[in-house]
Amino acid sequence: MKTNEQIYVGVKADRSRAVFRSETTPTRTTHGDTFVMVIGPFKTLQGAHFMKRFGEGNPHVRYTGDAERLASASRKTTPRHRVASAGTTSMSITVSTK
Repeated sequence: MKTNEQIYVGVKADRSRAVFRSETTPTRTTHGDTFVMVIGPFKTLQGAHFMKRFGEGNPHVRYTGDAERLASASRKTTPRHRVASAGTTSMSITVSTK
C-alpha cells in the first residue's frame, strides 16, 4: 500500500459492498459514479473487510473503530486451521452392478 492511500468500504446502489483504496478522500465527484455511500477511512484492511462482511444492520459496528476492534478480537480468537474431531463418522457406500 502506498503511504498516502487510505482504505474505504464503498456501498453500491444494490447495497453490495466493496473494499477499495484511494489516494484522495472519496467525494460524490470522484467516486459517486461507483458508490452511493463510502465508509472510512480504515486503519487496517482487516477492519474494512469486517465492516464489509458484518457491518450492514449490525448495531455493534457503527463506526470504523468498532470494525477495527472487532476484527482484531476475531483474529485473536479464531483458529487458523480447523482440525476434524476424533469422533467423526465415516460413511460406507455399496455399489451393485447388474
